[in-house]
Amino acid sequence: MKQSENTSHPELVGGASTTLHNHPSGGGGLVDKAGVVTTSGGEADVSFNTNYVSTDYFILLTPIYPGDGAIAMVKTGTKTVSGFTLNILDDSGKTENTVTVFWATGGYSNP
Repeated sequence: MKQSENTSHPELVGGASTTLHNHPSGGGGLVDKAGVVTTSGGEADVSFNTNYVSTDYFILLTPIYPGDGAIAMVKTGTKTVSGFTLNILDDSGKTENTVTVFWATGGYSNP
C-alpha cells in the first residue's frame, strides 16, 4: 500500500501519525527582500524599495569571491528600517575592494 505524501511515515515519528500543515502567517516564506550589490572600496549600501516597520529583521549575506574566501558583514550602526551598509573583508581580515554580494532579509515574526 502506497503511503500518502500528506502523512508522515509512522516509523519516522515514533509510531505517531502526523499530517502536513502550513503556517498561514508569514506571507509564504522567511525572505521578504533580496538582491545583489557590488562593493566599492570594501563597502556597499543596500536600500529597500519598501521600509520595514522596525529594525527587527535578519540579514543574510553571501559573498561571491574567486579567491580563498571573503567575509561580508553589516557595518556597525548602519542597520535601519530602510536598509544597511555592508563591509567585505578577505580571509585575512583586509578590506576587499570589489566583491559581488547576494543579500536577503526577513522579519523575525515569520514562522
